[in-house]
Amino acid sequence: MHTKDIQITCNIHCEGLQGEVYRLFLDNDLITERGWRWDPKTHYLQENVALRLLPGDHILSIAGVDSPTSFMLSDLKIERGAAQADFNANKTTEITLRVN
Repeated sequence: MHTKDIQITCNIHCEGLQGEVYRLFLDNDLITERGWRWDPKTHYLQENVALRLLPGDHILSIAGVDSPTSFMLSDLKIERGAAQADFNANKTTEITLRVN
């Protein structure tokens, strides 16, 4: 099977405190770890992620390092590639990417 190039963007929201750290995963593999330096009441970040994936379902998830539910994903967009995103909430900790 051949891999597909996928480009996504999504917003990261901090539900916790300034100074907390989050990790972004794809299928339990770490993509990035970042510290939150901004006021969580007034700011969010937009992650741009380039992926090379096999066809099928993949899970994009976020977790706080010390508090697993203090970060959320929203507004995921497929910028490039043949894929769909499946999630049911405005903000969530996990999104399923289906690569064609």
